Amino acid sequence: YDTTPDFTVVLQPFTRSFNAPNADPLRAPPFDQNLVTYDCFHFSQRGHAI
Repeated sequence: YDTTPDFTVVLQPFTRSFNAPNADPLRAPPFDQNLVTYDCFHFSQRGHAI
């Protein structure tokens, strides 16, 4: 995929201000990646449930 001339990566900056709950806000990473799917744009089943 990355060797073809038509491959494109599009930055989705909404995750910079994505306000998601954390189990422990003091120790958790700023963004819980379990709330989104592998493409990091669509919500996962857990993300939809919150």
